[in-house]
Amino acid sequence: MCGLCLSHCPTYQLAKNENESPRGRISLGKALLSGQLALDNKLNAHIDHCLQCLACEDMCPSRVNYGSFMDGLKAYLREMQPEQDSPFIQRLKQTLVTNDRLGREVSLLRLYQKSGLQWLLRHSRLIKLSKLSAMEALLPSLPAQNRWQASYPADIAYPAETRGTVALFTGCITNITDNHVLASSIKVLNRLGYQVDVPGAQLCCGAIHHHEGDPETAATLAEKNIIAFSDARYSAIITVASGCAAQLLGYPGLVSAKSESFAGKVTDVCSFLAECDWGDIELKPLDKTIAVHEPCSLRNVLHAQDSVYQLLQRIPAANILPLPDNATCCGGAGMHMLKYPEITSTLRQKKIAGIGSIRADIITTSNTGCSINLGVGLRESSINAELIHPVCLIHRQMTREAPD
Repeated sequence: MCGLCLSHCPTYQLAKNENESPRGRISLGKALLSGQLALDNKLNAHIDHCLQCLACEDMCPSRVNYGSFMDGLKAYLREMQPEQDSPFIQRLKQTLVTNDRLGREVSLLRLYQKSGLQWLLRHSRLIKLSKLSAMEALLPSLPAQNRWQASYPADIAYPAETRGTVALFTGCITNITDNHVLASSIKVLNRLGYQVDVPGAQLCCGAIHHHEGDPETAATLAEKNIIAFSDARYSAIITVASGCAAQLLGYPGLVSAKSESFAGKVTDVCSFLAECDWGDIELKPLDKTIAVHEPCSLRNVLHAQDSVYQLLQRIPAANILPLPDNATCCGGAGMHMLKYPEITSTLRQKKIAGIGSIRADIITTSNTGCSINLGVGLRESSINAELIHPVCLIHRQMTREAPD
């Protein structure tokens, strides 16, 4: 193995330890599977520290399928040590499987925020000394939940007729923390002449379960989502979180029934909007500097980061530029934020330093986990920059919004 991946691996760059690199993890995995090494906590940690950002896979000249290898290795480790996660992590994974249970948990968290208890704890010395401090800091403000209609008709003032019907994937965490992003996406799509359906039977995409060594649950979720989005009228299945899009596109590797047809329709909302015919729709000018954060899932899996720039360039007078070091993961990688807050914090601080260096007015990111992670960094810093999803910014700059 050549080792070109080392300079692209965020955990290796932090630790300078071969075992914290893609090449090292492949070697550890092979030794474990062949019986040359025994599983212990130290070995498990080296494997589990991987952010699965796939920067290594994206640049690998031999096209080593590192992501699939890691998913398989994680599944093997889970079989060997089924109770390796904390009770909190186990509970969270179970919560994401059904919408009803997730809704109940979120209601409690919303009550925690509205009651003033969150403010009290965040300003107390007790929480700052607790191991829960880094975990609690990740909790963003939880707005009131939208109750989605089954369908949102197109605004046919322009164009003169409906261009088609698309389906919106709401996700699990996205539907809670980025509810406003989903609402903005619906309004922009309606304005461009698309009817937007929101299938009620959809569930979590399964990315967290898949990458945490539970392919059985991920496959079950995939099967249910494929059925939920089986309407032949849907010309596209649109996501607002690139991490979800990456998982949905991978369904053919989990299940076979109708997965190819499903995956063929999946697209990130920025990619879809960038390719739309906008006709004479104009956006209001915005004399601001907008820095684009490129999530790993958008950059290394979907390879669709250019679509964000194309979309934002529709805003007159805006100065669009990339966030420094977009090739490196911000640390907002699924459960990694909860399990390894020290690694996440270090990577996040590098991103925040980059934001400060270019003095951007607005930061855009198109993945839920990245938004949560970068939001923590901005709250903890003195940087006065707005963090927003590209589609929310586009919606805000529309000269005329679609009717509610």
